[in-house]
Amino acid sequence: MKVLIVEDKENYLELLKDILDSEGIENIGVLRGKDAVEKIKRERFSAIISDLFLPDIDGFKILEEVKKRYPELPVIIITAFSSIERAVEAIKKGAYDFIPKPFEPEHLILKLKKAVETYNLKISKEAYEDKFENIEIIGESELLKKALEKLESVALTDSSVLLLGESGTGKELFAKKLHFLSKRRDFPFLSINCASIPEKLLETELFGYERGAFTGAYKTKRGKLEIAHQGTVFLDEIGDLPIELQPKLLKVLEEKSFERVGGTDKISVDVRFVFATNKNLREEVKKGNFREDLFFRISVFPIEIPPLREREGDIPLLVEHFIKKIGAKINKRVEGISPDALKLLKEYEWRGNIRELQNTIERAIIVSDGKLINKKDIFLYREDPELDFSGPLSDVLERVERFKIADAIKKFGDKKKAAEYLGINYKTLQSKISKYKIES
Repeated sequence: MKVLIVEDKENYLELLKDILDSEGIENIGVLRGKDAVEKIKRERFSAIISDLFLPDIDGFKILEEVKKRYPELPVIIITAFSSIERAVEAIKKGAYDFIPKPFEPEHLILKLKKAVETYNLKISKEAYEDKFENIEIIGESELLKKALEKLESVALTDSSVLLLGESGTGKELFAKKLHFLSKRRDFPFLSINCASIPEKLLETELFGYERGAFTGAYKTKRGKLEIAHQGTVFLDEIGDLPIELQPKLLKVLEEKSFERVGGTDKISVDVRFVFATNKNLREEVKKGNFREDLFFRISVFPIEIPPLREREGDIPLLVEHFIKKIGAKINKRVEGISPDALKLLKEYEWRGNIRELQNTIERAIIVSDGKLINKKDIFLYREDPELDFSGPLSDVLERVERFKIADAIKKFGDKKKAAEYLGINYKTLQSKISKYKIES
């Protein structure tokens, strides 16, 4: 907790500072309103205690500055009994509360702590995507262990981390694990996918915007960088960050500050960055899609996350984990998986990695009619070089149908079972086998 005290009477300012010091509350005191405004521009506070009447600018101007920058930040007004009407007016304009002079120190501390607690709850509700408990990463393969060792070695530093790996390998899970192991674990973790948000929206999502910055900007909005102050920002698919936004991100990394869209004042932030990509950023630099200076800035500590096909021994552990997790989620009890079904999973190439495995297990649990997942419950997408989607729709449908029938016959080795799996009768299957000249 860090509190700004604004009071023009020096002896009263020292009294307020002593009260907060006695509670171990970090505080900064200023005698002039203009000094307070400058402090608010440059530093972050948990609350502000301010007199209404100051020699240069009044407390309303300070309140206006706070609400413009940090709409939820609590401002407690200290005022004389004769000015209570003005204090009520300040509350209507966004002040948290007022305390008339003279007051009991305990009353001030109680009100201050309540204000900060309320503020933190609002920030938490807006910022946290997860309540962080220990993040479990399943697997015992040597490649996975090496990646986790690197993650643990860098966790307690403030260094930026670049997670490299194919789609579906669990890069966001690694980012959350890093946050949990870091000294920032009690502060926000915010995730932004640079590939899934249009450029203009991505800029405002990151940096926020000032009221009137563009049509529809009816009030000031804080960006995720600001909300994540003291926490961790995970920028997924960083290789897809628009080239126009890359200098702005570089500036944040170097200066720890930025301006909101439509604003001119610098906003300082203390965040730890974790980046992730499935692209070869060196190649993207050569193509002119990614700035070289930004590449060197974010790749201080790279960690390679292995694909699932290089972790075959982890598949049984992951399957067991997903059966328990998904079964509980959809309220369907499945006790395990048959040996032949597990063998099928271990032999598959898993281009979609862990995400594809999880989706496969979820579908298998849904269609399963017994206590075990069996081979017939598992659908795996296998590419066929003859299968393409060019030409008229009727031709495409015939190619897909031929592929599905051939795949089912190969999978089951029994036409009746294949017909049942495909949802057609045996006679229809025989007819299509003849039509497409499929060998049994």
